[in-house]
Amino acid sequence: MKEKIICLMICMLFFITFLPSTSSINIIQINQKDNDFNCSEESNDYFEQNYVVMQNPPDLSYLDNTSFKPVAQNTPDEFSWADYNGKDWTTPAKHQGSCGSCWAFGAMSVLESIIKIREDCADFNPDLSEQYILSCLPGAGSCRGGNSYRALDLIKKTTSEGNNCNGVIFESCMQYQADDDIPCSDKCTDWEEKLVPLFDFSSWTSDGSAEDRQAIKTQVMETGPVITHIRATDFLKIWGALNKNPDAYYKDFRKVLAYNHVVMIVGWKDDPSINNGGYWIIKNSWGENWGYNGFFNIEYNSLNIDICSIISPDYDADSFNWAPVVETGGSYGTILGEETRFDASNSIGVEADISDFQWDFGDGHAGNGITTSHTYLQEGKYTVTLTLTDSENNMATKTTSVWVQETNNPPNKPTVTGQTPGTIGIPYEYSFSTTDSNDNDIWYMVDWDDGSDLEWLGPFDSGEELSLKYRWTMFGNYELKVKTKDSFGDESPWSDPLPVKMSRERPKNITPFQSFLQNHPLLMLLFRLLYF
Repeated sequence: MKEKIICLMICMLFFITFLPSTSSINIIQINQKDNDFNCSEESNDYFEQNYVVMQNPPDLSYLDNTSFKPVAQNTPDEFSWADYNGKDWTTPAKHQGSCGSCWAFGAMSVLESIIKIREDCADFNPDLSEQYILSCLPGAGSCRGGNSYRALDLIKKTTSEGNNCNGVIFESCMQYQADDDIPCSDKCTDWEEKLVPLFDFSSWTSDGSAEDRQAIKTQVMETGPVITHIRATDFLKIWGALNKNPDAYYKDFRKVLAYNHVVMIVGWKDDPSINNGGYWIIKNSWGENWGYNGFFNIEYNSLNIDICSIISPDYDADSFNWAPVVETGGSYGTILGEETRFDASNSIGVEADISDFQWDFGDGHAGNGITTSHTYLQEGKYTVTLTLTDSENNMATKTTSVWVQETNNPPNKPTVTGQTPGTIGIPYEYSFSTTDSNDNDIWYMVDWDDGSDLEWLGPFDSGEELSLKYRWTMFGNYELKVKTKDSFGDESPWSDPLPVKMSRERPKNITPFQSFLQNHPLLMLLFRLLYF
């Protein structure tokens, strides 16, 4: 064994010269102790700031046998609700921010998927409010930690502890702020009309055996994704921050004690070439940039992933009538006398198929159909209203704008302002602005110069400023720039680049050896593998 260690150390030293420094790979900063977790936003540790866990995980031992364990059935070697019958039955991964509220995100994430499954509508993405649980059901937990089972219990309770009602509201009614001091009164005034009732919930404890793994698979396949718990170590945070491969999996390196994080099991893959026989497919709450689109795979038994309480909510599709999701196709720009084609094909009928599309073109004329067209005879800005009705008479309405002009000019060259020197891992705010000579709506595309995907953000009014917070994960020099487009699709030039320099701040009390490892993250990973 001693010779093996010496050999490995020599190999590591040999590769030091060839390993990339943090100028070419994401900065890695770790705690001195694996179980030293801190929810403070003032922490110097990048992973503590971005990938927060619970400081005070609750005792779940009392949940043993609250429900019957599912009877294990034969299951396929591979299954995932993220790709079932060619459709995705999960919702996009969210970011819990600097609050240890994974327990609330786990509960809402699973319930959102269960709603999609029970409503038999994979294209629908219900967005439920985690802030409502933090602010209105404080008995379930806080930013220091909480209990998913207790959250579901209080959602269903109609006592004062459960906010005197059964249900949870939409994200749009109370947006997440990563703060458990936000008062419950901050929710929208018509919140009671937006309560989605909880039908039931259950919990049982898995011992990690092959039989209990099979029971988990049976429950996931027959009823939907489930809530589970893990011990999220610094090594897992690092691994997911670097690894974007949907076929890779986190290995069972060593045994850990207890848990500090809540995630969602959406599926599995059996593989006899893996030591423990396969891996779970997991949805996390550390944003879409961690893992692959916010998901990751983890070997059976690793980090106590299946040696814990398995919790599941249930939803009755007859308990709530979802209005159709209206998509007008965005705002439109058209030249006077030319035909404008309107498209509502991205609209979704949740409860039933949409049976009627009614368009009010804003000039005294109307039309119908999933797509339709209209020719305006006078210049101006018109408000178009689309009203959808499904076959069960659920209705929804949305408006958009149409600019009718003889000619069009693209938006003016935009400007960008904000912090230029900074430290990686810390969010900085940047402002983007421009005007459009035709007063059209505008969209912004921001290039952070770090290889991240670019997309159009909007619409915004002409002259309306866009403010965004952004964290760089690698130190170096960047040229931040932005361009815009209008309702006609005409684009502005790129802005003058804003030079941004991100440096690395050395955490307090860090040893020279740890500092060296931070500058050579691949070597640090090898060291952790050897150490554990």
